Amino acid sequence: MTNDFPYEYVDQVTKVEIVETQARQLEIEHFSLCLIEPSKLGNPEQHVAWRSQKVGLESAIMRVRDMLHKVREEE
Repeated sequence: MTNDFPYEYVDQVTKVEIVETQARQLEIEHFSLCLIEPSKLGNPEQHVAWRSQKVGLESAIMRVRDMLHKVREEE
């Protein structure tokens, strides 16, 4: 992770904890979203919106996982 800002109060352990917390929250949100999948046939517009939100979360999860690997490498 490229960040040249000189943090005074955020050490490497805290950075890892922050990114892990973010990853956990995104996965919780994804799991919760998957529990309420609307019907493709009964609510096609709602299903399209739901799927778009799900794909967006999956993309965010993958970015945060990549960030977590980079932060851990800096330890």
